[in-house]
Amino acid sequence: FRRHLDALPLVFAPGKVSVVIHLRRSDLQRDDTRATADSYYYRLAEDLQKLLPGETLDFHVWSSPKNIPAYDYDFWSSKDYDGYRQRNMTVH
Repeated sequence: FRRHLDALPLVFAPGKVSVVIHLRRSDLQRDDTRATADSYYYRLAEDLQKLLPGETLDFHVWSSPKNIPAYDYDFWSSKDYDGYRQRNMTVH
């Protein structure tokens, strides 16, 4: 099932603390309460930086803008993750 994923290396920055965030998006409409607001994650990242002032944090965000295969429409697009990219978070 996931052999194609096993072939891809996970690259985390050496010497940095890795922080991984999973955003549930693909099957949720934008107004769904389970789609936690981006501002929550931005604030969480800022709080972590304050808690670990001597550390350089390496943020990775996993999500998908594509809906499940049973549906032919998407509620999200790659642009919806630009705020994370602007904050130097790696979006997967």
